[in-house]
Amino acid sequence: MSTETPNLALPFLAAGQAQKHVTHNDALRMLDAIVQIGVLDRDLSAPPSAPEDGARYLVAASPTGTWSGQEGRIAVWQDGGWEFYAPRAGWLAWIADEQRLLVHDGTGWTGALGQGPLQNLALLGVNATADGGNRLAAKSDAVLFSHDDITPGTGDVRLKLNKSATARTASVLFQTAWSGRAELGTTGDDRFTLKVSSNGTSWSEALQIDNATGNLGLGTAPTNVRLELGTGSFRAAAGVFDRPAGLGSEFYYQRGGVSRWNFGMSNAAESGANAGSDFYVNRFADNGTYLGTPINIARATGALNLFGDARSFGIRPATDNTYALGTAAARWSQIWAANGVIQTSDARDKTDIEPLSPEIAARLVDAVDPVTFRWREGGRRTSGLDPKTGEPLTTAQPGRRRHAGFLAQELRTAIVKEGLDIAAWGLDDPANPESRQWLRPDQLVSILWSALRQTRLELNERSNP
Repeated sequence: MSTETPNLALPFLAAGQAQKHVTHNDALRMLDAIVQIGVLDRDLSAPPSAPEDGARYLVAASPTGTWSGQEGRIAVWQDGGWEFYAPRAGWLAWIADEQRLLVHDGTGWTGALGQGPLQNLALLGVNATADGGNRLAAKSDAVLFSHDDITPGTGDVRLKLNKSATARTASVLFQTAWSGRAELGTTGDDRFTLKVSSNGTSWSEALQIDNATGNLGLGTAPTNVRLELGTGSFRAAAGVFDRPAGLGSEFYYQRGGVSRWNFGMSNAAESGANAGSDFYVNRFADNGTYLGTPINIARATGALNLFGDARSFGIRPATDNTYALGTAAARWSQIWAANGVIQTSDARDKTDIEPLSPEIAARLVDAVDPVTFRWREGGRRTSGLDPKTGEPLTTAQPGRRRHAGFLAQELRTAIVKEGLDIAAWGLDDPANPESRQWLRPDQLVSILWSALRQTRLELNERSNP
């Protein structure tokens, strides 16, 4: 027959045993030590210097002194000495300085919670009190949900909020002093919504995403377009609209869903030298059909091409006396005007005013021959619009009619010979002497005027000797 109990190893009283009270008291001391275990510490390797009677500890690793060789056991100060008890699997111990419950698994002490499944708990509060409305409650500076690297899992982590029906709510609510300030989720339908509040009572829906199409509404419900903006102004400090090569990017202005204007970047191929991806503005009829491209800006040159009727509005530069209209390589074919070109000639705008020598003027007139000519390229004929870019398709046409004028090279030769530097002649590119040359007919008028006055003076002298 065994002399002790199988679980706690408490000693039995033997038949006819003398001094039974000694064995009985030893059993009581063991019960006092190992039942309802509550230890003060589990991190000590040396016994404390002045323990109180009944003080219990879990002996830490590498113990010394009277604890030597007792690692992992329960040390109890009883009757002025240390008693040690070997724990068994399933024993629980409360660690007072950690406020933590441990369990012995047969090998060592480990946390009692999390060692087995916790199923169908009615309430769970972490540093907080759960209730019927909040069955899980936690008070913490942070909450961490990490992927499962123990089992291990897939490496993913996903938080699921499941509602019973479309009309119900599955959301995350952000509060300040228990008053709602922002909420995101599916609230009352299956669209994803972000709404905000200043007082927890009145809410404004800032963003909605249609669950069927992915279309986005900012400040309004999404429609059949990719992005719908609510009433109010729109401002962006900066933004980027990126499209793959060969694809355009457009913005439309509509009335009642019918296009009126659009602008964007064309899908013209980029072939180097900054060519392609030009900017344009299109206009549309009352029924939304395309009417034309009144404005096109070439990215390579910055040239502004106007394809529409410009007669009904004025065109002027943003800064006075700064910009040229056209270039030697991009000329207007004709300019129509009711009253001609007005050129400012106010004396108050001029400086270094000197008379033009009539003798030099006469020599310039003699040196430059008036000629007639035809243009090598008399214009370009539009044959339609490129279906991909919306740009006009044109072909060069040779000049047909003869024109009267002067040759810039002859005027230049005469000006250089006279040592003059006047703006009646110039180069399209001043840094390139081989670039196209031009004339200013308005400045030739003063030369002809001076020469004519000298001729009249000489005639008057001959008529009146």
